[in-house]
Amino acid sequence: MKNIIYVALCLMTALLGYSQIILEDPSLSRNFRAEVKSLDEFAARFNGAESHPEISDDSLMNLQNIKALFDLEKVIGKDDRSQFTSYAMSFCDSIFTYNIRFSLCDSNVFALAKCKVKFENRDRPISLILVQEKTSDGYTRWGIAGVKGLVKSGIIKAKKFYNISPVEHEIHFMGLSDILNHNTHKAFGYRSLNNSIDQLNVFLTLIQTGLIEFEIVDNLEIYCMNVPGFIFIISEVLRESTNSGWLISDLFPATSEEKKQFINNLFIEQ
Repeated sequence: MKNIIYVALCLMTALLGYSQIILEDPSLSRNFRAEVKSLDEFAARFNGAESHPEISDDSLMNLQNIKALFDLEKVIGKDDRSQFTSYAMSFCDSIFTYNIRFSLCDSNVFALAKCKVKFENRDRPISLILVQEKTSDGYTRWGIAGVKGLVKSGIIKAKKFYNISPVEHEIHFMGLSDILNHNTHKAFGYRSLNNSIDQLNVFLTLIQTGLIEFEIVDNLEIYCMNVPGFIFIISEVLRESTNSGWLISDLFPATSEEKKQFINNLFIEQ
């Protein structure tokens, strides 16, 4: 009990000290208040439920809040800054014209997580595509919708096809036990020429059997296609600034057909 009380007192002291630092450093306090600290806060500012602390409460507040959600350092650093600025204004017009609200639980929003897994005692990079969805009983959850990188990272060896004898049927395919049990590294090469590999099912099977160990998410991006005429990407920007946190890191115009192609490409290993 004494140890618990001691730890609690230490935590309280640390928190009080941190609070004092924030109060004593106006720039730190200003940056902290302006930072978009979560995707929920991004949604609140996008939807007009919350405002950037340095934006005036007037008729232009919602527009200014959308503008403040852009990674301004990236905008300034773009070679085609004037064109990007024009896209950004059209993007804002589209949001207000169609009364668009941002939600992670949207069929047009995808999370791309670049991860590391351990396979055969080596770190391997893969990517997971996740979607947020509601279950039949109203529960909101994230689900893994796709996996890519298993072939490129060498987890799946699927570039070559291997032969099973054309007369193997004459012995009731008795040779399959030797072919498959002694050539496990070639397993995916024995599939039919017309069958593609479902990387999601392979990944989940390898996780279930313990052959892959999930380690870490290195990078996360949110791909959004719910604003008519545009695709935008949200990333976390860590810096000491009033323009930091979860921000729009990229924006480009796209038709409905281009959005469908973009989604298809998102799930395909390049």
